[in-house]
Amino acid sequence: MLSNEGFNVFHMNSRSLNKNFNSIVDYLSIIKHNFAVIAFSETWLNNNVSPLININNYSLIEHHRTHRKGGGICLFVRRDFTYSERVDLSFFNDNVESLFIEMTAPYCNVNVIVGVIYRPPNGDISQFNDYLYDTLYKISSENKYCYILGDFNIDTLSEDSSNFLHTLYTCGFSPVITKPTRVSNSSATLIDNILSNVSFIDDTSHELRAGVLVTDISDHFPIFLNTSFKCKNSVKRRDVYIQNFSEDNIRMFVLRISAINWEHVLSKNDTNTAFDTFYDMFRDIHDACFPMIRIKGKGKGEKSSPWITSGIISSIKKKNRLYKQFLRNPSVANKLIYTRFRNKLNHVIRIAKKRYYFDKFQENRNDMKGTWKIVNELLNKNNNVNLPDTFKIGDSTVSDKQEIANSFNDYFVNLGPSLAAKIHSATLPSVYLSDPNLSSLYLFPATVDEVEKITTDSLDPRKAAGVDNLRPNIVKKGIPYILRPLCHIFNLSLSTGTFSR
Repeated sequence: MLSNEGFNVFHMNSRSLNKNFNSIVDYLSIIKHNFAVIAFSETWLNNNVSPLININNYSLIEHHRTHRKGGGICLFVRRDFTYSERVDLSFFNDNVESLFIEMTAPYCNVNVIVGVIYRPPNGDISQFNDYLYDTLYKISSENKYCYILGDFNIDTLSEDSSNFLHTLYTCGFSPVITKPTRVSNSSATLIDNILSNVSFIDDTSHELRAGVLVTDISDHFPIFLNTSFKCKNSVKRRDVYIQNFSEDNIRMFVLRISAINWEHVLSKNDTNTAFDTFYDMFRDIHDACFPMIRIKGKGKGEKSSPWITSGIISSIKKKNRLYKQFLRNPSVANKLIYTRFRNKLNHVIRIAKKRYYFDKFQENRNDMKGTWKIVNELLNKNNNVNLPDTFKIGDSTVSDKQEIANSFNDYFVNLGPSLAAKIHSATLPSVYLSDPNLSSLYLFPATVDEVEKITTDSLDPRKAAGVDNLRPNIVKKGIPYILRPLCHIFNLSLSTGTFSR
């Protein structure tokens, strides 16, 4: 039932997001789905752990308890969506923990409200129903599509849920999950759900497909919802084009660059003309030796941990099948088969992770930057910055990229003069500057050896290509054969006081 079409959401009571995070990320990579929103309840996060929880290509919004353990809720929003937190709908106390956002996408024509709710089982249920009614009534008055995911700790399969269901139906909402989400040897309850008002707002154009996913990561099953309203998926598969830097092509590049006659460059006395001639000749050979090739696009699903091999993925799927078999028939034999396989798999994953990081640290034992990169990876630090699509300029909210860029340029161009105008100084430069040195300065022309040392030392083969798409490791292989024209251009620049454009 899972589909990448439309607008899709996912919820799971994680029972400690920090503890189960790697297992959750690996599970999301296995089901290969690009959810617009991934919600978690009972995250058990705190100020120290929250910054270390990141999912690639998602932004995190979370609320956690500060004075007692447990609880906590969060939303991961896919980065191609813009959103703002609805603080008027969010609430956090002993009876309810909720977090709401309103999100849009440049390829969607609708605003969608998405929320996550956790109701503590020992909370006052009547106060919870009062909060829920006020919240749903406010959302209904806005006439916007809304999806509320969470663990409500109200079993909608039992008769005790009548007040809860009455509140939903009164405000135009209905639960979309119909099968148990928490199963044990003695009970099966439906306490996790997704509430939607879509069928009440528009019952003709939107098909809802919801379901329960079976996994043993938590004692609550994950739930999902697919909607069919027209919302293009911006993370669809696209073919990409890359240059082919094969060993044969590199050898051809070195051979051809070594055979060039650079007299056309050496005969030029203008810095810009000499550089342009050199660059065109170098670039022609580079692009001819490293042609573009097409790579068939793959969906940008969440990547599994790097130590999770295809064999481990197959074993995880088998473990889930054994778990389902045990749930269907909870015999002693089925439980033994499942637990033995699960424990062995967990041991294999721990060994694979330990070996992966041991090898990574060994590879970078003499590289402090590489070592810190591994440490940050272990800490799950994410340096990606999610920039907003709109900026407030004066009293107006602007989304046009050109207008935003111009406003930033105006600000920084005028920053210096505006600060200088505010600084009042009575001290003239002649007071604190000594008389100028009358001795002249003479520079000897650069030699080929000097240029070779500078270029060789400055080109780090581990760095990525710049805006010109020239990779340092490739350019470095051609250095011995381009020293004469580079030296000529460098000396022209010094003698004429011109820096090539």
